[in-house]
Amino acid sequence: MARTRGEIVRSFLRGGGATVAGVIAAGLIIAGVEWVGHRLYPPPAGLKADDLQALAAHVSSMPVGALLFVLLAWLLGVFAGGLLAATLAGRRPRLYAGVIAAVVLLGAIANFAMIPHPSWFMALTAICLPLAGFAAAEARQRLAKA
Repeated sequence: MARTRGEIVRSFLRGGGATVAGVIAAGLIIAGVEWVGHRLYPPPAGLKADDLQALAAHVSSMPVGALLFVLLAWLLGVFAGGLLAATLAGRRPRLYAGVIAAVVLLGAIANFAMIPHPSWFMALTAICLPLAGFAAAEARQRLAKA
């Protein structure tokens, strides 16, 4: 049975809204977890976000725990944002969770391009963020069956 134009528009808007909500949720969660990380691992006094050389020097001297806290923030953001997007979309959870993972991963890659990070951290990020998106889609499918 063919879908009507109205059904197609509603589906498009629902998917777009789900994606926007997922990206916003991911961003808020990432910001919140990174805020906690900055309390546990405070940056040097006077560090400015627009001074890329100072940021690069800071990142190169960060303890492993501080970097892992950043990765945790990104993983939780992808998982929660992906789960929200997949739930709101109501269908194709892997697509919507994957889009959220891709958006966060692109942000991480942009971050890496501006500020050098340890190779192990970049590799772990590239592996773990897509897995967090996949986990969000799987969680959505399991919740739908429950």
